[in-house]
Amino acid sequence: MEEQKVITDADSRRFKTLRVSVTATCNMACSYCAPGEQQMQHARTGYRELAAMILGLHERLEFVTVHFTGGEPLVYRELVPLVEAVREAAPELVLKLTTNGLGLAEKASALAAAGIREVNVSLDAITAEAFSRITGIGGRDRVLGGLEAARSAGLQVKVNCVVMRGSNEDQVVPLFRYMEARNIPVRYLELMKMGHLHRAYRECFVSMKEILFLLARADVSYRALGRAPSGTACYWETPGGYHFGIIANESVPFCHDCDRLRLDSNGNVYGCLSVNDPIRISGILQDSGKLTSALEKALSQKQIAFTGSTLSMKAIGG
Repeated sequence: MEEQKVITDADSRRFKTLRVSVTATCNMACSYCAPGEQQMQHARTGYRELAAMILGLHERLEFVTVHFTGGEPLVYRELVPLVEAVREAAPELVLKLTTNGLGLAEKASALAAAGIREVNVSLDAITAEAFSRITGIGGRDRVLGGLEAARSAGLQVKVNCVVMRGSNEDQVVPLFRYMEARNIPVRYLELMKMGHLHRAYRECFVSMKEILFLLARADVSYRALGRAPSGTACYWETPGGYHFGIIANESVPFCHDCDRLRLDSNGNVYGCLSVNDPIRISGILQDSGKLTSALEKALSQKQIAFTGSTLSMKAIGG
């Protein structure tokens, strides 16, 4: 059998991580993503079809990691059997999940048993008032309970916080203190120019330098650890050994070694968040030539610096 060529570009970038948006549905309406657009209709793509696409891509690209996202993946009714199907067929893969945490307490044990190893929980505020204002709903305590349930189930847990000027800068330090006390790594995110904020993100943007200043002003000491190859976050360590990170898409761009491919719930792949040009792979997985061409096109979408898109993050996965 003829060996298939490695799909790579002039910058030696390859796809090693697959991010799968299992549904575009979300049960929150976060101000930076889809304000006023809380949706609860359920996805139509069955888990067997999604699993076949994931495994077909893995066979061609040999991923290291598959990361399930949304929308909100926990509202996808077949998430657990999907994870089980992928794990059983490809046990070498590291399976991860990003969630808003509302349903995590009820599903953490099942997800761990199915094969999920790591969970990233989006939590943009630690106070109930700020949480409700940013997400468009209540439920902070459910999310905090989900964090503990995930840890009890043996999952590695991180918290992600998008920092926005005039919205939640005052949450940076309290969230840090809460997570430090529980040794749960928090990662602060610079706002990305996506969706409805594509042209207006600057007025809400808080830089990595400003986030570090807020922590230093609160007497948080830290030393830089840097960023792992193909990683998104720069990390720091406190004298007590606590690690926190900042995903600084603008301040410290990481496009040059990005290894992520994105698959949406409709069977389309994207090589970059900045390119709102879906490439359909559903139906061509068994055609080696067409699949290779589609993946080469996806890789060609990658950029040197992130330019953003009008595409909503909930449609393609955060």
